[in-house]
Amino acid sequence: MYKIKADKLASFFNNFSIPMLFLWSLWFLYPLIVSGFVSDDSYISQVRGMLYFSDIGIFDRIAQQVSYELSMGRPHAINWIFLLLYFYLIPSLFVHKIIIFMIIFLNIIFFKKIIEFLSESKKFSIFIAFLIPIFFQFRFWHDPILAFPTIPAVSLSIFVSLYLLIKYLQTNKNLFYYIFLFVFTISIQFYEIYYLTIIFSFLILYFFNKSLKKSFILIALPVALLILSIFLTSYLRFDTPGDYPGHSFNLEIIPVLKAFWIQTFASFPSSWMLTDSFAHSEIKSISYIDFAISLSFSILLVRSLINFQYSFKKYNATFFLIFSLLLLLAPAAIIAITGHQNEIILAGLGYGYIPVFLQYFGLSVLLVYLIFYLIKKIDSSLIRQFTFIILVILITLITSVTRHENFHVVEKSNQIYKYPRELLKSSLDKGLLKNIESNDLVIRNQNFPSDHYWFYSMNAKRIINTCSLNIDSKFIKGERVKELPKKTENFMQEILKNKILKVNKLSTGKGYIPEDKYPFCIEYKDWDNIYGLSYFMNLKEQKIQVLLAKLTLDDETIKPYYNFKFKQFVIYDSEADSLSQFDSEILFDFNKTLRLHKSKNINPDEMQSLKLDMVSIHFENFHPEEGMGSYLRWSSGNSKLILINRSNAPQKSIISFTILRPDNTELELFTKYKSQTNTKKILKALEFNMNLILDPGLNEVQIFSNSLKISNGDPRNIVFGISDYKVKILD
Repeated sequence: MYKIKADKLASFFNNFSIPMLFLWSLWFLYPLIVSGFVSDDSYISQVRGMLYFSDIGIFDRIAQQVSYELSMGRPHAINWIFLLLYFYLIPSLFVHKIIIFMIIFLNIIFFKKIIEFLSESKKFSIFIAFLIPIFFQFRFWHDPILAFPTIPAVSLSIFVSLYLLIKYLQTNKNLFYYIFLFVFTISIQFYEIYYLTIIFSFLILYFFNKSLKKSFILIALPVALLILSIFLTSYLRFDTPGDYPGHSFNLEIIPVLKAFWIQTFASFPSSWMLTDSFAHSEIKSISYIDFAISLSFSILLVRSLINFQYSFKKYNATFFLIFSLLLLLAPAAIIAITGHQNEIILAGLGYGYIPVFLQYFGLSVLLVYLIFYLIKKIDSSLIRQFTFIILVILITLITSVTRHENFHVVEKSNQIYKYPRELLKSSLDKGLLKNIESNDLVIRNQNFPSDHYWFYSMNAKRIINTCSLNIDSKFIKGERVKELPKKTENFMQEILKNKILKVNKLSTGKGYIPEDKYPFCIEYKDWDNIYGLSYFMNLKEQKIQVLLAKLTLDDETIKPYYNFKFKQFVIYDSEADSLSQFDSEILFDFNKTLRLHKSKNINPDEMQSLKLDMVSIHFENFHPEEGMGSYLRWSSGNSKLILINRSNAPQKSIISFTILRPDNTELELFTKYKSQTNTKKILKALEFNMNLILDPGLNEVQIFSNSLKISNGDPRNIVFGISDYKVKILD
């Protein structure tokens, strides 16, 4: 009876392997289906918006990108042809995710066929195919499944190439070899990791022919093509200053070994759980249904494997192990010696660069082989039953925990990449920007990838001139622009003509402009209208309110410091999916809308808090604002508070703030207003209250210190911080 049941299980796996494998892969990778455009994909997927600004077609844009990549020493044209065409033709997020899933599934299918060839057992390859998906763990960092479709595509091209070579060896039909050469020639221009194909191809040739001479003859032409590609790449890189990390190499033994170990370990199940990236999911929150499915799968797989009657030939086993070890270790070795080495080391254990996708396949083969080998060495029925229980528990835990953690990673990434994009798109689809003309400007903070200027134009299907208040766009060929023409026929055309680069530098990076200075794009030309766009999100409930306000600027006397004022505004509410127009009697401060907490909604009470103050506070030579509610800015030692009095008379006021020195060293701080200078010695923190009489217009309070910078590794040379700053008018 026991033998009959075992045979039935094995037969079930064999007869329904592909449909069951598809359903199993779909269930396990369902978190992928509900994820957004992640990482680089979030920008490249806006390619249609990019084309509006370039005023060229997709093929001209591809030619530009390929030319640029060549100038940077990367002759991998196929990669950018694939990416740009792919996202141009597939703008739908859902369709994109389905395609990626199918590419991953095809990876599993073709890999299964390769394992079947090496093991000479269809059933054994089925076990491995079913086990592969549970190795796919998502990371909030360079993830090859959630983002970077090039990687699954390159991996598929590797496995397809090997499969074509196998078919040639099995059938002796030259057509398969010619197709193999074609795929190989195309794919070596795809991505560098494809170069590994030559090693696996030689192994398969030698495995089949058992002759070095025959193997070398068949591999000679692919090797020649590969050498030509490497020579071209090396020539271009020798003559170009490209800063792509893959261009550089570091062969110091200790860093190489560290990076190699971290990259290899990243392929092991649940390795992501060891990272300190963000709070991981709780095991106890795994649903009973998911656990039951994982348990059923584990029992079925392990029972079938334990009762599988098969013996590796010594020759087969050797090549099987070599193949799996190379697939596991070779990508890690390549990453370990390149410029990605330091990135991997700094990231730490649990992280893995994108070629980890290939390593999942290598490790799955190796572990299944070792499990099978271990089982065959056990003679005792009691120990076999104990082994069965242990394997079921391990596979169940790995399956359920990994899938649950994948959902958690997706949910976290969706709060950055998916929900803001979808919700903002809803407001644009409703017509939020329908009245924006070609000579109007929209200003906003660029907080998410969907805040990119391509996104607005892509959805409006025309050029929308946008400007980021928190990102420096004032560059020409990498140099800061001091003067630009005030009046031009077309803002973006002038941008392109003068090769002005809109550089995406975050607030902590080089190139950030002071938040309270006029960005160059505002004074770049005479705009007909300037609008401000701000939104307030409840990401947990996936709700959004978007405010679009028609702005007026402060007069010339208080430039370059700005306050964007508004009375007329439109609000989009995602819950009602409607636009509401307002024309207030009260002046509001657009700057304040950018400071509202993301979970808040605009309501009458909130709007009252947005009223324009008689006195406003601005900052010079401070680093960008951090945090929410309490507000915090850091200084490198010599900064100013700019107080703007909008009335026609002096105002008695109290300015209050807290000075921070986040170490145990003493800070000597000077404050100067007009001719009066005060000195304070501060340890950790000190609250300040300054009674000031503010003249109409601009008033400066100098805050400076000669104390040494804090030794905390911060590249900004932090000397002190200022927080909880506010102004109170006494009259």
